[in-house]
Amino acid sequence: MATDNDSAGGENLGSLIGLCAISFSSLLVEIVLTKFLGFKFFHHMTFAVLSVVILSSGASGVLLYCFPKLFGVKKEAPWDLSAKASAWYSISLCIAIPIFCFVPIFPDFKTTDIWRMMSMPMLFLLLGIPFFCSGLCISQTLAQSKRPVTQVYAWDLLAAALGAVSCSWVLSTLGGYGTVALAAGLGLVGALAYWYCDRDKNFAKQGMYMARKGDRAQSN
Repeated sequence: MATDNDSAGGENLGSLIGLCAISFSSLLVEIVLTKFLGFKFFHHMTFAVLSVVILSSGASGVLLYCFPKLFGVKKEAPWDLSAKASAWYSISLCIAIPIFCFVPIFPDFKTTDIWRMMSMPMLFLLLGIPFFCSGLCISQTLAQSKRPVTQVYAWDLLAAALGAVSCSWVLSTLGGYGTVALAAGLGLVGALAYWYCDRDKNFAKQGMYMARKGDRAQSN
């Protein structure tokens, strides 16, 4: 059976791996979106990507701080939210990017067509969902990690910097869609890493469930 020290070490290791995976992935997606947005619309619209990232990530941190119960933050499983948010980050990324790339929506604010007028806000909302989920992971890690906040933030910045530096090579090697697939895969890696932080509690829950199931079978 794992000791408290072992559990703490596993928690910190898993949280850092998850944090780095999400930060690295988010920077890849952010840069790729500037390419996609410039190709589909205009290059002077690429500044909107930064606005979407800042707004979505900031909103996740504010909402998590103000309404922790709304997101199901539990003391008995503090990393459950990060694991679920990482998984939803990966899923939403696989949904949002194809919709943005292949749905023929081209905004026009000079027209009276409500659909075309609202298409840009809807696209930004769609693209903001993955960054909202990644912001939840980063905010939860800063709040729950047993390491000093400065160390956690340093790992976050380091992973983000590596994502930015390597993006040109990843893009030239995998292409735009391949880079998005890699980013989604890193989101799943982050989900597994965060789940690993609560591994003892998850195994204990499974053991209790199996024990109760066995008792019911014997009683019947």
